[in-house]
This record gives sequence, C-alpha cells and structure tokens, in this order.
Amino acid sequence: MKAILMSLVIVSLISNIWLVDPVIVGDKTYYVFKANSIAQGQATPPLKLIPVESMSQEGKLLKLKCKNDSDVTWYIFNGCNLSNPFTFTPKEEKNLIWTNSDPVMVATTEHDKNFEDDRLRQAANIWRTGRFQT
Repeated sequence: MKAILMSLVIVSLISNIWLVDPVIVGDKTYYVFKANSIAQGQATPPLKLIPVESMSQEGKLLKLKCKNDSDVTWYIFNGCNLSNPFTFTPKEEKNLIWTNSDPVMVATTEHDKNFEDDRLRQAANIWRTGRFQT
C-alpha cells in the first residue's frame, strides 16, 4: 500500500514539474508552471517561452534568458514576488529570475495592479496543492 501511495505522489510531483497548467480564479485564467520547465527545454504552450541561453546561478537566484515566441504580451510573476511581473512583449528576449526554493511562475496576458495580487497568490497556491482542473 505504501509503495502504491508513494508512486502516486511521485507521478503527481513529476507532472507538476514539466507542465504549464491553466488555473481559473474568479473569471480569469492564469497559467502556472515551474521555471525549471523552460530551462529544460520543455514545451510551454500557450506561453511559447524558449530558452536562448543556459541557466545560470548567482547565490540563491537562478537566471534564464528566454524569448517570448508568441504574438501576445505575457506578464510572468515569480511565486516569491507577485507584485512585479516580468513583461515579455512578442518576440522579446529577457531574463527570468527565480529562487531555487520557489520556482513557481504565474503568467497572464492582462495585468491590473489594483486587483491582481490576491488572485495571483490564489492561482499559485491552487497549483501548488494540485486543486485545479485542466
């Protein structure tokens, strides 16, 4: 029984590492993923973020230069700092920075500073606990 439970936990953790998952909070869809998935070259639809350099580490911070290969502007929030997004315009190259202890990222195509923080936090927490539907 323990082996079956442990196998399910491992499969669940692995599936969260490599996917971009839509998470609905209120009337808005957010896309939540781990930054490591981009660094590993995993597909990130609908984001279409492509690594252009290797990942580097400076102390506790990890950095990866990526390109937004989509036709929309994405606002990508680090799970540790949900108030200042990385803004990626179409075809723009920019560094994503995150901590190794919390590589969760939340992405959206619209950003309203007045109402966003609680919803971003909810989306990240829903994703972390696996309480979302795809």
